[in-house]
Amino acid sequence: MTKHFNNHGEGEAVAYVRPRSESVSPRTASLLGAVLLAWGFATGAAHAVLTTLSYSPGAGSMRDLGKNDVYTWRLDSLPTDTITGATLTFSNMRSEDPNSNKLFAHLLDSANNAGVGSFDDGTGSRLPMAELTDDFANPRHHASPDWLVAPGTGDTKLFGKSFSMTPDSWTYTFNESELTKLNQYLSDGTIAFGFDSDSHYFNEGVTFSVIFGSV
Repeated sequence: MTKHFNNHGEGEAVAYVRPRSESVSPRTASLLGAVLLAWGFATGAAHAVLTTLSYSPGAGSMRDLGKNDVYTWRLDSLPTDTITGATLTFSNMRSEDPNSNKLFAHLLDSANNAGVGSFDDGTGSRLPMAELTDDFANPRHHASPDWLVAPGTGDTKLFGKSFSMTPDSWTYTFNESELTKLNQYLSDGTIAFGFDSDSHYFNEGVTFSVIFGSV
């Protein structure tokens, strides 16, 4: 069964270095802030401007990641300037039990549902987890009519990480090849993330931050 979460806050720009026509859909992400950095080179040289924008799903929509659920988080109407840096941060992430666990994360070209959607990939309560399977890589559910991603959608695996029962704020930094894929996927202003939580995870928010660079 697919579940939809639409409790997303309004996007709000804190500062811009120049007027921008792009806006973030209030249904998919809320703009947390913009930090502008600029520096000059030697006289007559070009000036580079970096803009950092951060996005988060609606309050509560991914702060309780069920062990039998797979999630997608789609962001629409994003700026399409070249991205030179990107991170995913999980605030105070922890597993509900001490057993083996894994959170799998994928960068997607898109997803079927706007905002956050989820898919039930198991039945009943499993403690400890019977298996740690990345259901974005394993096609066992992909033929389901409720699956979260359309066939042929661009998919780049980012990581598989375990967490302890002690809350830990952890940041994943995109490497160069992942940034290349991110810029390719972003050409139409839409990207998505896929999360398969093979444990029950609690957290205090997920944040996607990107640095746009222009010369």
